[in-house]
Amino acid sequence: MRLTKSKLVDDMRSQFGASNVSVDDLVRMSNAQFAKNIADLQLIEIRVDHCDGAFDAGELEQGGQVAYLEEFLNDEGTEVLGSQPSNSSFRLGFFLHFVDLAEPLSTPSGPIKLPAPSEIPQRLAKLFHYCPWW
Repeated sequence: MRLTKSKLVDDMRSQFGASNVSVDDLVRMSNAQFAKNIADLQLIEIRVDHCDGAFDAGELEQGGQVAYLEEFLNDEGTEVLGSQPSNSSFRLGFFLHFVDLAEPLSTPSGPIKLPAPSEIPQRLAKLFHYCPWW
């Protein structure tokens, strides 16, 4: 799912306050520059079925990048859980930098082909707040 500039500005204002210099820099950044800076960043949601132990999101990898700001979600994907649920099936959402849609996501269960990006669903936009590292 693609991250928009307005979503990122809202997330940063929410976390750091409206007068934060980083937010101001982001607001002044042209849409073209913003797109270049996060062109390959994606919010990914997966369903994990038949997990028989502790799940390590660090094992979700593509091109040397691993899951970032991961959150366990309830079955409907509408609530963040504090930890991995005790049942063997759950959803997980995470950000991944430098995504290459031509390459699969490596997982403990084998590679997964990633779908084309889509708009962030409202239910996930409320739950996930990206903060850049640049």
